[in-house]
Amino acid sequence: MKITFLGTGTSHESIQEALENIKRIQPKASYLIHMSHRIGLHAEVEKELPPNVYLSYDGLTVHL
Repeated sequence: MKITFLGTGTSHESIQEALENIKRIQPKASYLIHMSHRIGLHAEVEKELPPNVYLSYDGLTVHL
């Protein structure tokens, strides 16, 4: 992936860790939350994510 980060905290997963867990769990869809503005533009970052993995955003409604 071309997504890079300036650092990670000890209480949050990195995108790479989240993607590894998503691959292991194999949900139908995954929404990544609490992303820093430093990852880049939403539309550009989503192009780099695997199918069925999305960035969440303010006002997002997920129907279960």
